[in-house]
Amino acid sequence: MNYFLLLPFLIQLIFSSLFSPSLPTDVSVQILGLNDFHGQLNTTSILHGKAVGRADYIAAYIQSYRDKNPNTLLVHTGDMIGGSPPISALFHDEPTMEFLNYLQFDVGTVGNHEFDKGPIALQQLISGELTTQKNSFSFSGSSFPYVCANVLDSSTKKPLFSPYTIKWIDGIPIAFIGVVTKDTPFLTMHTNMSSVLFLDEASSINSHVRQLQKKGIHAFVILAHLGGNTTGGNTNGALADLANQLDTDVDIIFGGHSHSYINGNVNGKLLVQAYSYGKAFSNVTVTLNRQTKNITKKEATIVPVYQNALSPDLHIKKRIDSYTSKIHSKVDEQLGVTEYELTRDQNEHGESKLGTFLAIAQRQTMQADIAFVNPGSIRHNLQKGKITWEDTFLIQPFGNPLIKMELSGKEIRTVLQEQWQDDTRILQVSGIRYSWKNNVIQAISLENGTPLQDDQTYSVVVNSFLANGGDKFTTFKGGRNRTEGPSDQEAFANYIRSISHIDTFPQNFIQKIY
Repeated sequence: MNYFLLLPFLIQLIFSSLFSPSLPTDVSVQILGLNDFHGQLNTTSILHGKAVGRADYIAAYIQSYRDKNPNTLLVHTGDMIGGSPPISALFHDEPTMEFLNYLQFDVGTVGNHEFDKGPIALQQLISGELTTQKNSFSFSGSSFPYVCANVLDSSTKKPLFSPYTIKWIDGIPIAFIGVVTKDTPFLTMHTNMSSVLFLDEASSINSHVRQLQKKGIHAFVILAHLGGNTTGGNTNGALADLANQLDTDVDIIFGGHSHSYINGNVNGKLLVQAYSYGKAFSNVTVTLNRQTKNITKKEATIVPVYQNALSPDLHIKKRIDSYTSKIHSKVDEQLGVTEYELTRDQNEHGESKLGTFLAIAQRQTMQADIAFVNPGSIRHNLQKGKITWEDTFLIQPFGNPLIKMELSGKEIRTVLQEQWQDDTRILQVSGIRYSWKNNVIQAISLENGTPLQDDQTYSVVVNSFLANGGDKFTTFKGGRNRTEGPSDQEAFANYIRSISHIDTFPQNFIQKIY
């Protein structure tokens, strides 16, 4: 071989290695996160006194932040569907899935409400097998992966979804691992979740972290449908508990489920959650070290989607207008008028005006002695003025059938005591009055003042979610002589039609003793 022929190439190689700029040690990455959107495509909310939300504004914001950093990833932590308004729910939530595809998410996980129609329907929706005749487009399924490490098929013991996905930024791998609350069977509208197993969240994450560490991966981001809150600089709740149990290589945890503000550090991990309904999104900026493949810096802001700051995305605005035109004749039907605003906000005793009104409607619909309404089923307030069919749907979007059953007085007392478990959930009531002190039930009587008798049988109406032990009200599962009625939303709408005018209503069924 004539080595003189190679000399020019060797000189060029040496020159380039000496004088060409080396790659920077650090790589900046921007990770944007949404949580608990619940199909609120056309919903305007108020945050910090300003109008926020709506899918067309969210799309504009996401694009504006993408323009700031080419190394941008978009993630979500579940409950993107379920409890949706008519614009999405009447089309099996496919409009929301289409919107998520348009935003070009990189990865997401599932929340408890993704399971509201059951595991099979969820998988069909994600794959595109679930279609609806009413849509004017062909929905081909999710364009991005869903990851979840702690949900297994009960029969095969295999993950229902891939536990994780790897995203590469400038040759550096970042692992995204998903989990959903293991309490999902108690928090979903689907009545039979026996086909899937929900494992411990921390153990599931740590198991996959250890596997991926052996492959040289050291940058980990967790997508967790678990909640909490940040107040006074302290972050607490299930998400913080999770952070305290995770491997030191885990740096960032995106949360959800509690619809709250989270931006704090726990056990060396950055925790974030951006309210709900598209009011805001999380913006996490991280620095990756090219040599160690580790995340060396991390910080976050929660960005409100102020509608007065940007012009809406025109494509999504047209899609919203298109869906609205298809359903307006149904949703705009006027059912009645209210002289007052009825809110779901509970007073110091645990009672809300809207909750009481819903309990009265359900009790009268099913002609029961007593009605119980779980606060989680009440998703919006009722504004003063005319009441439309859409209002009733926004307030009761899950469409759970009403179930009338028989319970003894002793069982009813147990139900009321079940309001204080892992979380406090005060049921809204009609037909009884009761008092409580230090989370313990005191006196219980019927509306007419007659004391509740432990050995007497009473007819009770609840929605199907509660009837099957939802929110861990397991005593309802033992209810006898069950009969099914209309959905909670239908009962609400029909009750308003029957009275047409709300000018007064009873309250003060619940009393907290100090």
